[in-house]
Amino acid sequence: MSAKRVCFNKDDKLDSSFSDSAVPPHHFHLGQDIYAAVTYFATSVQVHLRQYTRDENNRLYPTKKGVCMSTVLWQSLANRIELINVPSSTE
Repeated sequence: MSAKRVCFNKDDKLDSSFSDSAVPPHHFHLGQDIYAAVTYFATSVQVHLRQYTRDENNRLYPTKKGVCMSTVLWQSLANRIELINVPSSTE
């Protein structure tokens, strides 16, 4: 099964893949193959939380599984993250 490539910049058709040793500066690894990415679109900064998949060369590509939000929504989520009661795998 091959993953469909999702580019953050479709106008320029830039390859949005990267390797573990060359993570773009605006991407932040959150665990497993999930990354937060900060992008600039039109006149606003956006935060993407996205699941990535690996190809046959072990390069990471963004999938459609994820969300995109404004910085205001991101800050609101970040301020309340400790209030989210998610059972841990150790319980």
